[in-house]
Amino acid sequence: METASLSFKVVDDLGLAAERMRLPASPTGDRKYCANAMGPFLEAYHLINEGLLPRDVANRWISTGSQGELAAALRADKSAWASEGGKTGLLRGVYDNDIAPWHQFARQAKSAAIEAGLPSAWAAEMVAALGEIRSNFEEHSGAAETGIALFHSRTGIFEFVVADRGMGVLASLSSAAEYRDLKSHGDALRLTLTEGASRFGFQAGRGFGFRPLFVGLANRRAILRFRSGNAALEIDGASPTLMTARISERPTLRGFFVSVTCHAEAA
Repeated sequence: METASLSFKVVDDLGLAAERMRLPASPTGDRKYCANAMGPFLEAYHLINEGLLPRDVANRWISTGSQGELAAALRADKSAWASEGGKTGLLRGVYDNDIAPWHQFARQAKSAAIEAGLPSAWAAEMVAALGEIRSNFEEHSGAAETGIALFHSRTGIFEFVVADRGMGVLASLSSAAEYRDLKSHGDALRLTLTEGASRFGFQAGRGFGFRPLFVGLANRRAILRFRSGNAALEIDGASPTLMTARISERPTLRGFFVSVTCHAEAA
């Protein structure tokens, strides 16, 4: 069987075809996409859970590849899990006043980042950013129990994903009076990444917590992808900033999905 890597472009193509009811039940030419990177695999998993990608059809198109252990943990609905060797981990939901699960997850994520080749200080910055983004679904999603944070490392690359199945950024932001005329999911994503913007209004002194992420990625090569509704906002390259963001229409996805990939050689 011919295989190729599962990428975000492939996930977009599959999702859009399914949304338009044009996705064949099986790939032509006995071709299958192998999930080696965590971000595309998890976005496909998110679309499957939303019913956009039929699970049996997705299984014919996508093999779990190096994400097999993670796939099993997700199917088992694990609330907290780390792979043997600690290269992959997940943490679901919120834990009220019990911060021990988060501290354990954060330690595992930092160790995985260092093993991937990130310097200790950069690894700590990425885990701090992961924690800030994770706090989003507790405060803004309206469905904190659906939130999940994950990390994965391989030689030279550290990835993390934070996602929820809540109201999404457009509904969240437009609940503030000053953003009530906001209509576009793409515009909402861009506003979400603007320092100080939140569903409490711009003057409330509260935001979505993305500043630590951009500071931690200054002068380093990274790939960032933000998804909500029918839009994706993507940034890549050295020193990613909001000024270099690209917004495009994508398959409709409930909630908020953030994927960050760090390349260690940019340290």
